[in-house]
Amino acid sequence: MPVPLSSINNRILVSSISALNETVPCSGVYLNALANKLVTIFSSLSLSKKAIVVCSGKFDDKFKPVSTFKNFGGNSNYWLRLLLITKDSIKNWWLLLREPGKNYYSANSSAVSYDFVDAYFCNQKRQLLSHQRTGVLVPISQKSIQESAGISRVLFSGSPQKNQIVYLKIRGGVLPAYVEIHNPAVPLPAGNLDEKILVQGGIIFFFSLFSFCLFFFLKDKTYLFFGIYTLLLTLNYLTIHSRTPVIDWFVPEHPEWIGYANIIISPFIFIFFLLFGRSFINLNLLSKKTDLLLKTMIVLWIVITIARVVLYAATKYLIFLPLV
Repeated sequence: MPVPLSSINNRILVSSISALNETVPCSGVYLNALANKLVTIFSSLSLSKKAIVVCSGKFDDKFKPVSTFKNFGGNSNYWLRLLLITKDSIKNWWLLLREPGKNYYSANSSAVSYDFVDAYFCNQKRQLLSHQRTGVLVPISQKSIQESAGISRVLFSGSPQKNQIVYLKIRGGVLPAYVEIHNPAVPLPAGNLDEKILVQGGIIFFFSLFSFCLFFFLKDKTYLFFGIYTLLLTLNYLTIHSRTPVIDWFVPEHPEWIGYANIIISPFIFIFFLLFGRSFINLNLLSKKTDLLLKTMIVLWIVITIARVVLYAATKYLIFLPLV
C-alpha cells in the first residue's frame, strides 16, 4: 500500500504514518474499544483533557504502520498519527482526507465519505497547538473551513524545521484515509460525475418549476404531482454529489438530518411518480380495482417509510442527542 502523504515541492515531508483501529459496533453507537485504558480515560475526560492525553504520546505504542491495515470495515473509528516536517513557511494550507483510489477526483460521488474527523496538532514538546474538526456530519460552526461539507479538510500551517505530530481521529470509510497536503490557491478539480449531476439536476429542476407554474394557472393536480416528483429528484441529485451541497444550503448546522433525507426522498420519488401517472391517465375512471390496489400500495409504502425513519432515529439517537 503506498504512503498516503508525501512531500510537496520539498516543503512538507512525512517521516512516519501509523494507524490505530479501535472500533466495535454496539447498538448503533461506535465506541473506542481496542484499549481499555483508552476507553476509560476518554469516556471520563473533557474535550480539552482528551487533547492533552492524545498529545502526550501515552498510546503511541499501540499505533501500527498504516500499510498493515487493508480494511477497517464499515463505519470504522480509527486514528492516524503523522509526523510532519515543514521545510518552508506554510500558512493555512489544507490537510485533506480522501479515499485512496487513483481516480478519486473523477470516479464516483462517494469519494469523500468521512463522517467525523478530529485533528490534533502537537509540537515536539507534546504541547497541543490546535484542535480542528471536519467531516460530513460535523456542524458548519464547528469547522475551520466552512464550505463544501462533503470535503473533509482542516487548516495546516507550519514553520521551517518545526516538526508537528498530527493525530487524526476518523469515523467513516472502509480503508485508512489518504492524507493530502493541498495548497488552497490550487482549486480542487471537479469530478466528471459531479458535473453531470449538476447539469442533470438543473434540467430537472427547470421542469419542476415549469410544472408548478402550470399547476398554479390550470389547477390540475397532475402538474402538482409531477412538480413534486421532479423537485424530489433534484434534491436526490444534490445528496449524491460528492460535496453534498444540500447540507451547505439547507442544514449546515444539522448535517445529521441528511440521513433522514436519504431515507425519505427515494421512496417518495416513486410515490409521487405513481400519483402523477394515476392522475395523468385517470386511472380511477379506467379501473377502480387497479386504482384501489395502487392507492393501497402507496399507503403501505408511506407507512413503511415512516417506520424506517423512526427506526433510524431510534438507532442513531438523532431525535434526542446529536451524533458524536
